[in-house]
Amino acid sequence: WQWHANPNPAWYSLDKARPGHVRLYAYRNMTQSGNFYFVGNLLLQKFSAPAFSAVTRIDFRPAAVGDKSGLVVMGQEWGYLALYKTSDGVRIGAFKGRYEQYDDATEELASVPAQLSSDDLYTYHLKVTVEQGGSYHFSYSLDGIEFEPIGDSLQAKAGVWIGAKVGL
Repeated sequence: WQWHANPNPAWYSLDKARPGHVRLYAYRNMTQSGNFYFVGNLLLQKFSAPAFSAVTRIDFRPAAVGDKSGLVVMGQEWGYLALYKTSDGVRIGAFKGRYEQYDDATEELASVPAQLSSDDLYTYHLKVTVEQGGSYHFSYSLDGIEFEPIGDSLQAKAGVWIGAKVGL
């Protein structure tokens, strides 16, 4: 695992209340013109095989509009599946974007309203399936068993110095 930028201890904690868990914090004003490429608090790893699936469980408790947490495939172009807070509530959505020096080229592919798991907590299992050749697609689940696809199939693109990465 590696950070997308020089690490900052304010981005995470190893959750002693829940051993074996890492807690990632929302961090504001990390982008240049809103561009996801400049978000440093992405926790990533290189693709582990030519074809694979990665699944994570997200416990999302947003504090403010704009808070976002999810699963990403990152490179010069990226896609991600995220829970995010809007002024109308919390949604789960698939996004894609590409590097633009002075603009945010991210676009939402699809989204649905998220369901509360408890009083103020949204718990979802997020999955990315990467096929031979680098095409990938996202799906989500409330129970970790039955996954619902969301958004279009995307193509992984290499980063600046290495190939694409998957992460949180």
